[in-house]
Amino acid sequence: MEVGESVCSFKGSLDVPRTENALMEVPEGPYSPRRVVVDLRETGFIDPIALLYLYSILVRRIALGHETELRLPGSKAARDFLRAWKFPEALTSATGMKFRRLVSPADHGYFGEEQTHYLEGKAASLEEFLAAKRFFGLMTRPIESSARRGRLVEREWSRWRTPLILRVLDRHLRGDGRDVARVVIYELLTNAVQHPGAGSVTVGSSVYGSVSRGQRQDRAFAVSVWDDGVGITDTLRKAMGAGSIRAGDPTTVDRFTLKPVGWEPRGSVYESNWTPDEAASDAELLLASLFQGISQKAIRTDIEPIAMPGEEGRATQTGDGLHALYRTVVNDFGGSLALRSGSFFMNVKAGRKGDPTSYSVKLCRYADWPSFQGNMITARIPIASGG
Repeated sequence: MEVGESVCSFKGSLDVPRTENALMEVPEGPYSPRRVVVDLRETGFIDPIALLYLYSILVRRIALGHETELRLPGSKAARDFLRAWKFPEALTSATGMKFRRLVSPADHGYFGEEQTHYLEGKAASLEEFLAAKRFFGLMTRPIESSARRGRLVEREWSRWRTPLILRVLDRHLRGDGRDVARVVIYELLTNAVQHPGAGSVTVGSSVYGSVSRGQRQDRAFAVSVWDDGVGITDTLRKAMGAGSIRAGDPTTVDRFTLKPVGWEPRGSVYESNWTPDEAASDAELLLASLFQGISQKAIRTDIEPIAMPGEEGRATQTGDGLHALYRTVVNDFGGSLALRSGSFFMNVKAGRKGDPTSYSVKLCRYADWPSFQGNMITARIPIASGG
């Protein structure tokens, strides 16, 4: 039974919780609306990670042939943000649809207006400086072949290794700035391009932070990668049915203290030497995807390793990708790692103070929500105070 129209309005800000809560109310299946309107007219602040999340939903709706209309922000700064972060270009690249066709006819007058924000000569913050340098933005790349996968990884890796960016990272981050490219970018991308069924990958990055009494606090670099492939839990479930998902034993046993939301685990603490069996829930499979040695590569011999570009010249050991990623983000940079896939959201941060093998994990199951297409992993790395 089709209904007429559903309007998702984002007054004030577009952030991840508001994006998910609004879209949760849009039913799918026989009760799906004929058209969904994403209304940004009263949106002043846009979180770049929420923008990537919204982007992934729009790409999915367009691919399924669902009618969708976008109403642009009334705020000139917010419209310039969409331009600076290459939102129109990314959507066109991923869907083949001209951005104008997606936008409400009432907003077509905004097309062609001059950009006045996020310009190099007007940068007043680290975020604006890097945005003006066109470093940030949504960048969509196709991944049709193994050779293209390697070039995709090398291209993004190289952006984060330029002298300018390395100086910025070394100045503002706690860890070695080179490790952002060497581990974070490399592992995020090699993980994404090797997911079954993935036809494209989109990278988004930014500086973000809260505002309190006019001062930006808790600022962080955020790097997020979304692929449109098969979800992690479905991938591991299929590999388990074909034989095994344990490709190797962990060199160090990490402990994950779990905070479950919307599901019941078999225990409160999981160790990385645990191998899920067929009775494991999907939530437990998603958690286990972090464990060193847990991988679809245990049964797939057709996945070609992607050597790290530059002087490192190595490929990740089988099943070590997410393990290396969370350890670098959490242990070395003091940050957190978030993963959205299927019906789940998972966030990983440091556990017991002083214990580099202890982690705290919040793992939520959204039983009543439409399943998230593909996989989105976000690394948040704090910026040093005063940076």
